[in-house]
Amino acid sequence: MGEADGVLENIASLRPRSCRALPVCLLAALALGCGGGPRGRVVAAVDASDVERALDAYQDYAASDGDDLHLLGRIASVILLEAACGSDPELAQLAVRELSQTGLVGQPVLAEVVHRDCTATFEATVVGARRGDTDALRLLRGHADDPAPSVRAAVVIALSPELDREVLLRWARDEDDGVRAAASERLGALGPSDADALAILVLHARNDASARVRARAVRALGSYQGAAFEALRERLSDPEGMVRMAAVEALVRADRTQARGTLLDLLATPPSPESIEAARVLMSAVGIDASPSEDDRTASLAYLRAALSASDPSLRAQAAVVLVGIAGADTLGDALASALRAESDPAASLSMARALIRREAEAALALETLRALIPLGGMSGTQAAAVLAEEDDVVGLETLRSVAIGGASDTPLRVVALHALGRLHPGELAPVLRDEDLAARLAAASAILGASGG
Repeated sequence: MGEADGVLENIASLRPRSCRALPVCLLAALALGCGGGPRGRVVAAVDASDVERALDAYQDYAASDGDDLHLLGRIASVILLEAACGSDPELAQLAVRELSQTGLVGQPVLAEVVHRDCTATFEATVVGARRGDTDALRLLRGHADDPAPSVRAAVVIALSPELDREVLLRWARDEDDGVRAAASERLGALGPSDADALAILVLHARNDASARVRARAVRALGSYQGAAFEALRERLSDPEGMVRMAAVEALVRADRTQARGTLLDLLATPPSPESIEAARVLMSAVGIDASPSEDDRTASLAYLRAALSASDPSLRAQAAVVLVGIAGADTLGDALASALRAESDPAASLSMARALIRREAEAALALETLRALIPLGGMSGTQAAAVLAEEDDVVGLETLRSVAIGGASDTPLRVVALHALGRLHPGELAPVLRDEDLAARLAAASAILGASGG
């Protein structure tokens, strides 16, 4: 047996109903009987973790019986498991990242990696813990004494803010910025009654040399209500954009009433990521008293409309995406359409068109814009094709096939195309399971498994 033994414990479910009630020993004995034929050969190869033989057998089976996505998904699970437990650390971590995109369908494979001594067992445990899996959380917590900073930073999600308060306070002062950032963010769960945590977070938000730590501390301070307000308002002038962005929403969560005047002041400044974010949160149900006023909506809508003409294309795109997501902003349809027609930046055009395609009045313009992006190639062209393919656009779908299955030399583009095509036609990715590009092979396996239904 190979690396995938045990993952497919319910493999008998793949056999005809007449076989399922038989004891396991009889199922094995009848491998050439009801378990025989092309399908039986696929099952036997999967049981043996023989991917090449399984793919050969599946090709024969599909030629006579058509695609069986569930069966193909079993082959994909073996590919991902063997990569996660293989000797190449980078490939193993990539396999876990791909498994993390498969939802509940990939959970049994992730669990198998967690409970084996695999190359990527720790990474799989972290993924499981982030999903709230109690067993993974327990196992991850067992690494709390590991001296490696990267390990302790990952362990933080398994710590209880109440039961492990002292550990979190100590780690929030750690010399490693990754550990400080993770612990600081976790301290946000303690709230305004914990003076020690508040003091550490305020200190980090103001003085930490790492922008990542400052941003995490700022986000955590949003849970400390009025006690953190002044420290948060200061961070609107932080030199790093990620900190300023974090401060905008944290202010509203801390005290929406106090934050209102501060955020309205931002709307008097030229467009920036944080001022556009301020307009968004002023119109959103964020904070303790989450009731945006009509005056705030009017001021924010006017600011966002003006931001559609900002000199920076990323700001134009950000404003358009915010506007499209606002209930009651239908009157701005003409402004949004005009902004899209005037847009020359491919990435901004993509963001705008992707947002506008769901609005009936602007959908035709969005489709036209996306089709015009495809010949430009690159990430914008590939993502435009993906959006079009979801709208049953023939050009978009054929472009995806060309990039995904045709073997584009740009691996990141190909991975994007494989996942997009896999959401629509996962059976078409079967040939890529033999691809020489291992990243493409794992992306195809992930897309197939995620669509297989388990």
